[in-house]
Amino acid sequence: MRRFLLLFVTPTLGLLAMAMLPLLLGIETLFLRDVLHTHLPLKVAMAEALAEGSLPPLIDLTRGGGQPLYGNVNGLPFYPTNLLYLVGSTLWAFNAHFWIHLLLAALSGYWLGRAWELRRPAAWAVGAIYATSGYLLSLLNLFNLISGAALAPAFVAACLDASMPEANRRRLLAVGLLWTLLVLGGEPLVLLQVLALTATAIWLHARTRFRRTFGLVGAMTLGTLAAAPQIVETLRILPLSYRGYWQYSPRSVLAQSWNPATAIEIFVPFAGGDPLIGFWNAALNGGNTPLLFSLTPGLIPLLLLPLAFRGARRRLLWAWGMVMIGLVAALGLYNPLTLMLYEHVPGLSLARYPVKFWQLVTVGVAVLGGCAIERVLYASARRRLMWLGIVAALVYGVLTWLLITGSWPADALARFFRPDQPAAAGFQRALWIRSLLLISLTALACLASMILARNRRHLGVAVLLIAHVGLQTTLLESLYTTDSNAIYETTPPLAEHLPEGSRVVQGHTSGVLGPATRTRSETDQRSLARVGHLELDPAFAARAGLRSEFQTSPEGLDAFLTVALQRALKLADDTPTVAVLRASAIDALVADRPLDAPGLRPLGSAPLIDSEARLYAIENPAPDAYLATTLWHAPTLNETIDLLIRPDFDYQTAVVEGEELSTPPSTGPPGNVEILLDEPDRIELEVDSTTGGLVVVQRTYLPLYRVTVGETEVTPRVANFHRIGIEVPSGRHTVEIWADRQPVMIAIVVSIVSILTLGWIALAPRRRRAA
Repeated sequence: MRRFLLLFVTPTLGLLAMAMLPLLLGIETLFLRDVLHTHLPLKVAMAEALAEGSLPPLIDLTRGGGQPLYGNVNGLPFYPTNLLYLVGSTLWAFNAHFWIHLLLAALSGYWLGRAWELRRPAAWAVGAIYATSGYLLSLLNLFNLISGAALAPAFVAACLDASMPEANRRRLLAVGLLWTLLVLGGEPLVLLQVLALTATAIWLHARTRFRRTFGLVGAMTLGTLAAAPQIVETLRILPLSYRGYWQYSPRSVLAQSWNPATAIEIFVPFAGGDPLIGFWNAALNGGNTPLLFSLTPGLIPLLLLPLAFRGARRRLLWAWGMVMIGLVAALGLYNPLTLMLYEHVPGLSLARYPVKFWQLVTVGVAVLGGCAIERVLYASARRRLMWLGIVAALVYGVLTWLLITGSWPADALARFFRPDQPAAAGFQRALWIRSLLLISLTALACLASMILARNRRHLGVAVLLIAHVGLQTTLLESLYTTDSNAIYETTPPLAEHLPEGSRVVQGHTSGVLGPATRTRSETDQRSLARVGHLELDPAFAARAGLRSEFQTSPEGLDAFLTVALQRALKLADDTPTVAVLRASAIDALVADRPLDAPGLRPLGSAPLIDSEARLYAIENPAPDAYLATTLWHAPTLNETIDLLIRPDFDYQTAVVEGEELSTPPSTGPPGNVEILLDEPDRIELEVDSTTGGLVVVQRTYLPLYRVTVGETEVTPRVANFHRIGIEVPSGRHTVEIWADRQPVMIAIVVSIVSILTLGWIALAPRRRRAA
């Protein structure tokens, strides 16, 4: 055991820890693509509440006029890593979620190898290959995917262990708790793949007992109930979310599919370009930047695959089966059968992006690599691996020589991947030379390790795994490149021009001013992350005490009405857009170009890459709450916008309603509305009017809200298409609006009882039968 830890675990896990060291120390942060722009904003409100020692609110006021916090599973609101916000800074705790799960992935893969009855070195090879795969490292910029991917092998292993003849009930505790974490991770495709992996593994494993699956089902049922708060809150917001109300078309759901034309990147990582720069042919990725920047398992696993055809038949059958199924499913849009299923099977639109099925491929390849290592250690496969290393060194060496001595291969590939950027061929050529050279050296290291293994088998295999981890963490370093925390901890200069609590719209980030002058896939990603800080992206605006309006998460779990209006404004000119923002009580607008719409006043600017961010005050915005005594009726979004932008629309006394009031207000003097309390989950108003009318509260309409006027509970209405409207009679009334916490509190009780029940079943001593 000691030799195993020293030779295998310590070096490989140490290399992974060294790669994550800036994150461990809390001096740098991940930033690639959506990390800071999309995922961090989902955590700021929760982090600040926890840091103050209070429960997070149901409503996140920092985004989109108040969006669901507990119900948006993409922010993992009930996941245990949220406890880290109690002991560390927001950025440190946020990044810790990534590196903790990367390290857990290695242990998870090791557990799976042991469950398939591989010896310790071979089982550790499974973990090392899995954790350093291009798939796992690509998830270091996808906050809501890495947790499920890291724990999936562990859950399969726990189920295999619990279904063994000699297994005791204690193993069911691991099954239940791991399933809870997977459900809290909230990714439907991860759960689907985990179930496929587990069911087939139990079916094929020679020593499992099907009668024990009843215990597994019971543990998973309790695990699901333990995740009840997340399930309940998601179901509460789903009907009126964009994904639940409108859903996605099959082709948009399948947009991120694996195109076989990009298979070269399995053998040469980033053959289409470095993620930090962006150099992909959009036509090969459905018109999008790839969701997963790399799918390569690495050179060593590829060399081990030809050795994985002998050994335990059922284990190999399962692993190869997962690879084949994953490849077919990942094709998505390029597989006619998949397109047909998504068009005709209800509910599949919730499972977006088939390229996520690459997890099956990654798990299968990792287990096959462990099986091959077992043969290298304890059979006669060492010599075959030596020859494979020689062939790989020659092939990659020749390719390196061709690129160094001639420019035509690089020019041809550059024209193929990005014909609109011929000037990038030189950069891409240097990138390919570096990659091919590192792979060639690793092939030579493979050969050397097998020569060493002639007399010292374990040392030779340990060197092989070290070479693999070293190659992957070096070659794929762009996937986890970091930037200094100090840059993002400072208050953005534009925020200094706005009082705390101001509502601000980042025009091009939210899309309400049309497309940005720079796209996030064609500019240096580090510079774009810093630009986002200067432009008051949602996370940085929230940390400065500002509210980012019309900022929604791309997963489709924010309010449909906000998303619909946001997308409609993308097609409008600046003048009507500003009019709609004014009617929505927006105080300021950030743009990366000059604006000349009426009602805007320049406040300040900040320098960007090749331009500047301009901050404009929106003059005379609508009040935070007012009584509308003039009703404009518009049943559709376009009609609503047409009314809101009319010159004679008084956004302090008028409202656009989709339904007629039960008692239309009579013409009279406007009433008075005073805000007594304004908290994320509760608003109290005092309304005094001689005519009655519709109180408009500048919060996004959500099904979570309940309203009382005096002692009478009333149903909230939709005002101005996306705000809250409350019908009040004449006279003086106290109006209370609150987010109903009762369902989530009941769900929390159910969760606690389920966990205690699971623990009691698993850990309580059995009663001996009387003789």
